[in-house]
Amino acid sequence: MLTFDIDEELGTPEQQVLAAVYAAAALPPTNRDAVFDALEKSLEWRAPVGPALIAYLTGSSARLPAMSIGDPVQWAIGVLDIADEQRDDRIAVQKAFRRSLRHAHPDHGGASDDAAQRIATLTEARRILIG
Repeated sequence: MLTFDIDEELGTPEQQVLAAVYAAAALPPTNRDAVFDALEKSLEWRAPVGPALIAYLTGSSARLPAMSIGDPVQWAIGVLDIADEQRDDRIAVQKAFRRSLRHAHPDHGGASDDAAQRIATLTEARRILIG
């Protein structure tokens, strides 16, 4: 799970945000726009920094692994275990989602202790690929 640790002894929140902007500028162009969009959207946030902020920025209620933030499409492809060329094939994505969902569901042998998180992760991966 992605967490934030803004330590004011290491710099003011403003300095840390500025560092995030500089880091975003150094990203490859394919990722840069999405990161700047998230940074711009974050300016409207008025609640404490934490998992709710990530849900707000990603449009998801799921608590996602940190790896999903860097390249969400590749993350989703990996979660659903589909070939890269299938990522735009709505039917293939839906079939992979349903197959994975069956494996994750406790009624079909999935571990009941983490089923809710696994199902939320699969749902978010599907949302990323097919909207």
